[in-house]
Amino acid sequence: MLRVATVFSGIGSPEWALKRLKQNVYHTFACDIDKFAKKSYFANYDIDESRWFDDITTLDGSKFVNQVDLFLGGSPCQAFSTFGNLKGFDDTRGTLFFHYARLIREIQPRVFIFENVENLTRHDKGNTWKVIRKVFDDLGYNYKFQVLNAKDYGIPQSRSRVFVVGFRSDLQPSWDAFEFPGKIPLVHFAKEFLQDRGTTPAVISRGFTEQGPVDKKYTFSAKMEAWIMTTGTKGFHCTPGLDRDLCKTLLASSYKMHRSGIDNYYTNPDGSVRRMTPRENLRLMGYDDSFKIDVSDMQMIKQAGNSIVVDVIEAILKNVLAVLPDDYGNYIPLDVKFDPGTAIRVQLEPECELLDDDLVPVDEIQDEVQEAVVQDEVPEYNPGWYVSKRTIEVQDEVVQDDVQVEIPGDAASFELTTWLETTRKSIQAQLPQSDVTLMLTNIDITLDGIETSIHLSIKPGKLYG
Repeated sequence: MLRVATVFSGIGSPEWALKRLKQNVYHTFACDIDKFAKKSYFANYDIDESRWFDDITTLDGSKFVNQVDLFLGGSPCQAFSTFGNLKGFDDTRGTLFFHYARLIREIQPRVFIFENVENLTRHDKGNTWKVIRKVFDDLGYNYKFQVLNAKDYGIPQSRSRVFVVGFRSDLQPSWDAFEFPGKIPLVHFAKEFLQDRGTTPAVISRGFTEQGPVDKKYTFSAKMEAWIMTTGTKGFHCTPGLDRDLCKTLLASSYKMHRSGIDNYYTNPDGSVRRMTPRENLRLMGYDDSFKIDVSDMQMIKQAGNSIVVDVIEAILKNVLAVLPDDYGNYIPLDVKFDPGTAIRVQLEPECELLDDDLVPVDEIQDEVQEAVVQDEVPEYNPGWYVSKRTIEVQDEVVQDDVQVEIPGDAASFELTTWLETTRKSIQAQLPQSDVTLMLTNIDITLDGIETSIHLSIKPGKLYG
């Protein structure tokens, strides 16, 4: 299972790409301050409130140390974009990059991927990029960066973005082997992605399903059409254009309907002109029609314009996954949380650290402990769970209870830890000595895609801690 965390998550381009790559993903957490982006994210991905954060500036990454394989994010680009104010780090949005870097340092993910506008590398005569590279250098990661354009990865949109891919220092061989994906020929034009153009080659190859006439509300009035075809006013001028085979960069502000020299507009069969639908905007960002639209047109167009092109990040992720060690999948989400002072101690190391003091002679309570353990059953927290093997031994004053539990698919950490605590309490209640406390001292977890084996070493002893 691949553990993924994102910030500035938006509508989840990396998550959608991993879905297309058929990866078994656990969303460790996601973060975005936009409440409408959150609504879209929750409509399309398996996540709950406990794993969503609104504010990156208050997100404590230390809680997720060694719980993230891939950490991805692209801080707001308006401060560096040629379509923005170009204030860089003088813009509050520009400084959010430093919180992204802070989280890398705190979380220590195996791999991070950072994305931003190409102009980031040129802003302030290159000084901004020097600062960013110095920050990445200080993180202790090996990284590579490259500017990629969506039109070189199957999407008919001119959209250049810089990507930085970093590997933790213990993954030096993976970093050495990683290469950015090569370009591929562009075989589909933008008009093939439109909903009212019939069964085009793009519709067939990309599996689009929502084809048919487009609502008249997207068609411009004669007055509005005349305005979008103007070249500009005062010091701003652009060349008008319609029906482009290669889209201009889709903007988050496209819902404002800029002039045709900036935005992308198409001609209806009757000669009138219309803007693109939210679904068409999503298609040209690499999302297929299974992506659920759960917000207004304005919000969906804005969210699409803020997204990373799925096909580009998919190509990068494919190359990243190809060089990661095979053991990247040998994880299961386990977030063990008990009240302070509890008598439970859980370790993930193969060797459990035994307590030397206050052990109760096991032979005095052997029969009672064994009977209590044997009678315990797995509660039905998750349909399909079952115990396939259980062995109980008493050796060296330790009761060894080995349990193999088969769990199909994803295992929710809450359900797993609730079962562990329930098991402990049910045994504890049946012990004849009130000063005996059972402690879970070791959990050895192996996930190979077929079954999950959970081995619990339960040892009687006095209250620890």
